[in-house]
Amino acid sequence: MRWSYLAIILTAQAHPLAAQFVYSPNSHDGTVSGFSINPNTGALTPIPGSPFIAFNAGLPQSVVVDPTNKFAYTANTFSNNVSAFTINQSTGALTSPPPYTYAAGNGPTAVAVHPTGKFLYVTNYNDDTVSAYTINPGSGALTPVAGSPFATGRDAGNGLVVTPSGKFLYVTNGGGSVSAFSVDPGSGALALLSGSPFDLYGGNGDAIAADPSGKFLYTVSDQFFGTAAAYDINTGTGALTSVAGSPFTTGDSASSVAVHPSGKFAYVTNFYDGNVAVFAINTSNGALTAIPGSPFATGLNPVSVAIDSTGKFAYVAGGAKDQLFAYTVNTSTGALTPVAGGPVSTGSDPVSLAVTSAAPVVAPGNPEPVSASPGAGSAMSQMMTFTFTDPRGFTDFDVVNILINNFLDGRSACYLAYNSIGALYLVPDSGGGPLTGTTLNGKGNGVSNSQCSVASAGSTAVGNGATLTLTLNMTFTSSFAGNKVTYLAARDIAGNNSGWQALGTWAVPGATTFPSAGGVSPARGNGSSQAFTFTFSDTKGYQDLGVVDILINNFLDGRQACYLAYSRPFNVLYLVNDTGTALSPGLQLNGSGTVSNSQCTVSAAGSSASGSGNTLTLLLNLSFTPAFDGNQVIYMAARDSTDANNSGWQALGSWTVQ
Repeated sequence: MRWSYLAIILTAQAHPLAAQFVYSPNSHDGTVSGFSINPNTGALTPIPGSPFIAFNAGLPQSVVVDPTNKFAYTANTFSNNVSAFTINQSTGALTSPPPYTYAAGNGPTAVAVHPTGKFLYVTNYNDDTVSAYTINPGSGALTPVAGSPFATGRDAGNGLVVTPSGKFLYVTNGGGSVSAFSVDPGSGALALLSGSPFDLYGGNGDAIAADPSGKFLYTVSDQFFGTAAAYDINTGTGALTSVAGSPFTTGDSASSVAVHPSGKFAYVTNFYDGNVAVFAINTSNGALTAIPGSPFATGLNPVSVAIDSTGKFAYVAGGAKDQLFAYTVNTSTGALTPVAGGPVSTGSDPVSLAVTSAAPVVAPGNPEPVSASPGAGSAMSQMMTFTFTDPRGFTDFDVVNILINNFLDGRSACYLAYNSIGALYLVPDSGGGPLTGTTLNGKGNGVSNSQCSVASAGSTAVGNGATLTLTLNMTFTSSFAGNKVTYLAARDIAGNNSGWQALGTWAVPGATTFPSAGGVSPARGNGSSQAFTFTFSDTKGYQDLGVVDILINNFLDGRQACYLAYSRPFNVLYLVNDTGTALSPGLQLNGSGTVSNSQCTVSAAGSSASGSGNTLTLLLNLSFTPAFDGNQVIYMAARDSTDANNSGWQALGSWTVQ
């Protein structure tokens, strides 16, 4: 292992900063150099106070910035520890708070942060292990994960990466293999994947990077003149398969690799050639093709390359003359052009790079639930699909929620939460306490409580553009029988929240009432007007029905609602006023005229009531006001002519007023 050009390339999704910064550890000085980035030109300016001392740090080899841009960490090979820094959000200056360092294994070399910012991982070259830590979100302090360190393979430590989904972690081993782990989304603990370690087809892996989609993995090696190996990642299992044509020739002694944020280009530093090879990535199969003009010259002995989060600039650390080189990136071709002003000086022997994220152009709007499908129905088991959207892309989701119950209450409910690192949780019957989690795609054990269960097999989570789609293999218990509302909610990583939205209903078989509310058609839809058909039944015949009720609102509340009462004996329909305290004048159906409040209007024309056998059918010609827009639940209830028997309120449909 050649300490002088060990390169670890790490990227992070981040919250916005006032400025963007580059950090490079200087292995022979025990310091970290910091530079601010000119957002227009990409030029670098030393941060006041740089280089920053890494206290008690011997041979810092790699650096990473957490996704919030609040903390930076270095892996220190000779002192067997990790240094922690806080980042000044305005100036980029680094401060190392006590206790300054945290114990690692023997020979820590590479460091990576989980995409959620909850966990830190460090490879220990001489122990062949990975140390795992939880990160305190307030202070950045590290606490070892239970079971850490985790065994890898021979000579572990030259390359380390966590996939963008946070589900898998990969380590290159000196024996010519990659160790692959699954990441527990709750604890951060690692478990070796079946088939791990996977053979490398390009010699020993000196560095590793994953593409932004999480579909492809790239390793580089200085063996066989210099190669880059490409692998397809099975997004369900994490298993690696060599891409056709791999490995690909790079240059003499490939030392680091980085993937452009667009996923279209890969950049490889060639230590002895003094250049960067640039490849176009086939986004379908992951294969690499050198772009025109590649390779691009750098200084002597480049050891590390990083691309900023905007994709406009590239930076290369050169060990021979202790310099950092800046380039603009042609985002169409991937080509590099040196930034005017030439390289900047670092400390002694810069060995890796980390770039904080730029303030993104944030799309307006909040995350929103879109639909539940089926929107209505009845069965003990059902494959249900839930769709959510976020204007900043599906990776911006923090958590999405599904709550199925009579009312908006997380107690004694089928209450599910799916988070950004791919775990599905089911809330206990009490509505609180420890959560039971599972992975999807048949790789978990499923989850259950007294109301429902979700099987991992057949359940999937798929993100595409702005949309996240959950397909869940659901089964309900007999004790949960009755008519339920399906509520959805979504929250993004910045904390923006959609609030609960009623987007469907579901009847769990087994409940009986006398008399009963039968149903509504259509049971799910949208629009500003609709002719609805409502059915009610009484085992003594429809003539035994007294008053039947229909309440359309986002909650079971007669105020500011479209709240209707039909008297069967008098064939009169009433509309409750806005405050829920009085009835409108009665409306004779099959006649003329209307009744209105601030939420809705019922027209007698086109409305009717008819009875046959045990069933009463109401056809109501309804229109809604613009002020009543949003997702509403359709509740129904029936009582008999003696008022002695009542169905209670039943959620039997949902409607989006537009």
